[in-house]
Amino acid sequence: GPSAMERRARSIVGRQLEVLAERFDLAEGAWMARSKREAPEIDGEIRVATQRRLEVGDYIDVTVTGSDGVDLIAEPLPG
Repeated sequence: GPSAMERRARSIVGRQLEVLAERFDLAEGAWMARSKREAPEIDGEIRVATQRRLEVGDYIDVTVTGSDGVDLIAEPLPG
């Protein structure tokens, strides 16, 4: 079955988080982000699929839309 970390990642799906854009992953075509301290239970990276122009160090509000192992997939909130 899934590991505790995977189950925890799944439990976060649907939540809104503020995340810090860390780097753009060309292979994924997505930003890799870290959650801020309000979600210390997140172990993996957060992949943010967005066409928005971001800079490293930007904070963005996202909704977690899915999980991939211990990593999360998120989309920016509109606005």
